[in-house]
Amino acid sequence: MFKMLSKENFISGSVTYFDKSLFKKYGNFNENYRIIEDWPNNLKLVRNNIKIEFVDIVTIAYRLNGESTANCKSKAYLSDYLNIILNEILPYQKIEHFSCEIQPMENKKIKITDKRSI
Repeated sequence: MFKMLSKENFISGSVTYFDKSLFKKYGNFNENYRIIEDWPNNLKLVRNNIKIEFVDIVTIAYRLNGESTANCKSKAYLSDYLNIILNEILPYQKIEHFSCEIQPMENKKIKITDKRSI
């Protein structure tokens, strides 16, 4: 699951439910992330072998044009995204397989390449 979550944040934070004991054992959401706080939390949980399960019921109606969606390119979103890659994913991967290209935030370009697939 960590490998899949490392490539894409496919679990919507707005429909994720946690048992209180998980926060007691693994800590709260990291408040250093302003926009994408759910992704690093999910990465932390799966790194600790916590199983994330799918429940097939509708729980909310959700708009896809907010600031925390992948379509948004705000500086806050891009800053969170970059910091998640650098702090929550790369330290737990075999670093020799990755290259990273980062340009100033004005250009809003982040490129992470897994050299194993080249």
